[in-house]
This record gives sequence, structure tokens and C-alpha cells, in this order.
Amino acid sequence: EAELKAQQEAELKAQQEAELKAQQEAELKAQQEAELKAQNEAQLKAQQEAELKAQQSAELKVQQEAELKAQQSAELKAQQDAQLKAQQEAELKAQQSAELKVQQEAELKAQQSAELKAQQSAELKVQQEAELKAQQEA
Repeated sequence: EAELKAQQEAELKAQQEAELKAQQEAELKAQQEAELKAQNEAQLKAQQEAELKAQQSAELKVQQEAELKAQQSAELKAQQDAQLKAQQEAELKAQQSAELKVQQEAELKAQQSAELKAQQSAELKVQQEAELKAQQEA
């Protein structure tokens, strides 16, 4: 009877130890799985944040390049417009200068022609008066 009781106690003890060991192993496994899951989630979050940051950086770069190109295009147009205006003003000034010169030459020629005509008329009148006087004296 004592042996049977001792045997039963030994079996009960062995069963309890086996159950405790199984429970501890299950808890350890659950803890390791939870830690792995947390680690994987942290890595995924970090990766997503890095990808988002890279995308935003790329979009910003594209935007800045577009703004720079637009600015350069506007500056180039302004420069070309200024050059064209300066060229047109120079051409207009040259044209006006040429027209003024032609006008002044025409006025000078007309003045010289009038002076020559007046001189010739005066000389003709003197000659005619001289001829008339000579005729009257004769």
C-alpha cells in the first residue's frame, strides 16, 4: 500500500512537472512570436517611412527643377524681348536719321536752286537794262 501510494505520488509529480514544462514552453514560444511580430512590424514601418520620404524627396526635386526651368525660360524671354526692343529702337533711330538727312539735303538743294535762279534773274535784269540803255543811247 505504501509502495502504491509512493508510486502514485511519483506519477502525479512527474505529470505536474511535465504540465509545468509544457506551459513554460508554450509561454516562451508565445513571447518569442510576439517579439518577432513586433520586430517585423517595426521594420515594415521603417521601410514604408523611408520609401515615403524618398518619394517626397523625388517629387520635391521634380517640382524645384520645373520651377527653375520656368524661371530660366521667363528670364530668357525677358532678355530676348529687351534685345528685340533695343534693335527695333536702333533701326527706327537710323531710319529717322536717314530721313532727316534726305530732307535736309532736299531743303539745301532747293535753297541753292532758288538762290541760283534769283542770281541769274538779277544778272539777266542788269544785262537787259544795259542793253536797253545802250539802245536808247544809240
